[in-house]
Amino acid sequence: MFDVGWAYSPLPNMRLGFFVGYHYWHEKVTANGILCNIASILGCDSINAVVTGFDTPVLSYEPTWHAVRVGTEGKLWIDDRWSFSGEFAVVPYAVVQNKDSHLLRQDFADLGPAPNVVTKSKYAYGVEAELFVNYLVTPNIEIGAGVRYWGLASRMGDVSFGPDFDNTNKLTNFDQERYGVLVHAKGRF
Repeated sequence: MFDVGWAYSPLPNMRLGFFVGYHYWHEKVTANGILCNIASILGCDSINAVVTGFDTPVLSYEPTWHAVRVGTEGKLWIDDRWSFSGEFAVVPYAVVQNKDSHLLRQDFADLGPAPNVVTKSKYAYGVEAELFVNYLVTPNIEIGAGVRYWGLASRMGDVSFGPDFDNTNKLTNFDQERYGVLVHAKGRF
């Protein structure tokens, strides 16, 4: 992320700010093996049958988001060492390209070489938020723990299938969320 903004202190123990920025979000996840949840589908003889061993990659998912974000951030000092901080941003515009690789279907008679399913959005939107409790270890070093949420969604775009990518369908729903507990350490020099 890269943000620029402006902040001020309406009270001695408080800071409020406003920002606009850019968010680049890329990740890659690979799934291994095939375990049957339903019999008589995908070569499944019975429930819990292992069709492909868990040491074999079968699917790769690789989304890349480019997003514009506009938000506010703040910090409230409780005493000389403890503080709360947080930010909330709306994402009024974003795009995503997702490369799905069905690794067991790379034959040219099927989906072709990976990535063999490509999603490209034309417009997406979302929200991003975080809240932290911080402790000032020294005047220049702060540690903290908190929660973060990112959620982006697209309802417009195309999904193309290999091997020649001439087969294109309309994108109707592509959502991605990230949330969790985080710790951080910050230093000023």
